[in-house]
Amino acid sequence: IGEACKFIQSCICSTLQCDRASYWIVDDRRNIAWTMIPTGSAPAPGSAAVMKDVVISLKQGLVGEAVRSMRPLNIEDAYKNPNFNRKVDDETGFRTKSILCVPIMKRGRVLAVLQCMNKNAADSTLFTELDTFLLYVVGYAMADVVQQCRTAEVHERLVTRKNSLISCAAELFNACHTVDRLTETMTFHLKELFKVKSCALFIRHGETALMCMADETERELLFTEFQKEDTGESMVWRCVGLNSSVTVQAVDRERVNWNPDMDLGGEDQSAWIHCWPVRHTRRMTAVLQFVCPPRREVDFGDDGVFAEKNPAHVSIMDRFAAFIGHMIERIDPEEEGVKLPGTRVSRLSEKLSNKASFFGIATPRESGSPKKGS
Repeated sequence: IGEACKFIQSCICSTLQCDRASYWIVDDRRNIAWTMIPTGSAPAPGSAAVMKDVVISLKQGLVGEAVRSMRPLNIEDAYKNPNFNRKVDDETGFRTKSILCVPIMKRGRVLAVLQCMNKNAADSTLFTELDTFLLYVVGYAMADVVQQCRTAEVHERLVTRKNSLISCAAELFNACHTVDRLTETMTFHLKELFKVKSCALFIRHGETALMCMADETERELLFTEFQKEDTGESMVWRCVGLNSSVTVQAVDRERVNWNPDMDLGGEDQSAWIHCWPVRHTRRMTAVLQFVCPPRREVDFGDDGVFAEKNPAHVSIMDRFAAFIGHMIERIDPEEEGVKLPGTRVSRLSEKLSNKASFFGIATPRESGSPKKGS
């Protein structure tokens, strides 16, 4: 979509002979419009220009007026129009003079607004009716291109995730016979699936949970046992109590009983923290907690970050959690340290305390003091 916006802007500027042009995609549900512009930083050799999102409110400005009126706006002097927002000019030093805004509609709904600034033809500095007509032609043609970009992005992500899920299943069933291998495989594939920053698996029995986590900073695996009576409430225990997933942005984490001694996601306030139930034969045997980076501000296509309201994402995560739940049950408590609820935590804790070398990992930290990523 970034390349499409760049092409549209270039096409409009050359066709209408103007200084700048923008293709604003309208999100009427959130009452915003957005576009993408080059960041100004030089791209790597052979790669596309680095683009960034620019978001504006539809409650003000000429783009918002074009959306509300559903009619083109041809402004001779932007500074004399009360709806013109001078903020961008003040920040960049650019001087906006004439403006042409054309809404692109379909089935009574505005999909986008094309905006041109500063006509610089030899014979005129004002936009004409022919310019308005040409902008409509370009806009309706590009509306289909933008929709194809959205569809292609979603499809590409879906195919990539399905391939990753197949690869994960093969690795789990063929090579994950120990807790440490399960933890490493889970961490690797979650990052591939949803750009996860950190994750932990809480294997539970009653009010006891054993956290299994890969610490990439120190290149070791961490295993820490938690008792609910000692830790108190947490996102993990909330997930267990509700028997369903729990999601919150880190800045609002206190409303879901986030506990700094047990839960992940304590540093980045804009990150998203998820707790996902891991079941086997309908019984919740573990909780998978993972932290994702901030989501893209605009709602377009698939930016790769997990979204709990996206049905395709939920389907992928449910399957992934089912794989993990099945593997937990397959691990032999006598040979590998964990199997069925009721024997899982005590036997695994004993193995880890007395025979850490059996797993080929560092000795576990004491209960209640894990080092967690954000």
